[in-house]
Amino acid sequence: MAFDERSWLGDPAAEARRKNVRTSESARVAALQWVRPFPMAAVKILALTSGEAFDVPKIVAAVESDVALATRVLRVVNSSGFGLRNGCASIHQAVPLLGSSGIRRATIASSVLNLFPGNGSQDWRDLHAHAALVGGLARHLAPEWCVPADAMFTTAFLHDIGRWVLLDTVPEYTDILALAHHQTDAALDEERGRFGFDHAELAEAVLLAWQIPRPLARLAGLHHDPANGYTESRDVAVRVALLRAADQLAHFIAKKTTPDFDTLGRGEPFSYLGLSADQLRDRFDALTVLFRDGTDADEGSAAKGPSPRVASPTPTVRTHEACAFCDGPAFGARCVTCDARLCGDHVGYRGACPDCELERSRGRSRQKVGQERAALVVGPLVLGVAGSLVAATLKYGPWAAAPLAVAIVAVAFVVSSMRESSAQGK
Repeated sequence: MAFDERSWLGDPAAEARRKNVRTSESARVAALQWVRPFPMAAVKILALTSGEAFDVPKIVAAVESDVALATRVLRVVNSSGFGLRNGCASIHQAVPLLGSSGIRRATIASSVLNLFPGNGSQDWRDLHAHAALVGGLARHLAPEWCVPADAMFTTAFLHDIGRWVLLDTVPEYTDILALAHHQTDAALDEERGRFGFDHAELAEAVLLAWQIPRPLARLAGLHHDPANGYTESRDVAVRVALLRAADQLAHFIAKKTTPDFDTLGRGEPFSYLGLSADQLRDRFDALTVLFRDGTDADEGSAAKGPSPRVASPTPTVRTHEACAFCDGPAFGARCVTCDARLCGDHVGYRGACPDCELERSRGRSRQKVGQERAALVVGPLVLGVAGSLVAATLKYGPWAAAPLAVAIVAVAFVVSSMRESSAQGK
């Protein structure tokens, strides 16, 4: 089956390989013996930063318990991107500056790089740089599809960890990596023929052994099996497409080559995400500038540490492509209501611009007020009619109309009050 067909239609042998990666001797050795345990300090920090609460003292204590992690955190905070005048020499100061998202990214990058530092070869440098670049791209693209940026960064940074394990333990794996530079499908078939599974399926097993949340590990395992990913929930499908899109864009950016946008736009991740060739053409140069050193300025190079922030991280775009609410690039995104061009920061929850979201909110408020006023008018009338009917049944004579009369007076008073309130509001 051709690779493109496999992407769209699925690989019938994929599920069998997933079982094989859990039961084969090679996989058990890789997951249990060759792969070092994930640092406990890192596991604790990821847990502490996973919720809304940000317990600085506990996070500081966890960071300080890992010397390598503490060193990286200080290096990131003291990079030129933060612009600190006097520098930061304390983890107590660094943690609030980085925030929950920054601490999580530094923790993941530092922990994995310490586990797999490599031997300085070009293969290791390429794998480290690719992880940082795909992680940065995925984090950058995620908000546009209402996906948590940090979760996408975690999966994207770790998506090729299976390759790291194989390169660390199987010296001749360099031959398969060389093949992957030119023929991704052939390299995957070579992995499956030799090991009984590919690096994506091994990555899922390794991440589960590290107690990385199962949904994130599952995404890593699906990044070369999109057909199965697209049959799962919409949330999973969108994340699979984002990961694959970031992975493909990273290869072009790293090689400093311009893709054939028409061909790229027809590819399954971009088709699924609704990114046309023109939209890819609009944003590719901007992404190249933003990630010109193989990583976002906020991330720092995975292999070399943080790189300086450029003076203007948002590249110049044509005026008609600018966001209607700021000078940022719109990248082809538009408001679903008024069709205004929007950047990622101004795309609302349902794809609407801030003005349309506000108008929708006001409309809901007016509707609610109208419903409340209708209840104030109809309620007394219903009670008055019911009271009069009961009184008539009990043969109260002229007094039977009293409840209805009281209700009418009450309604008149309510209507008068509403008119006065409306007049004051105007």
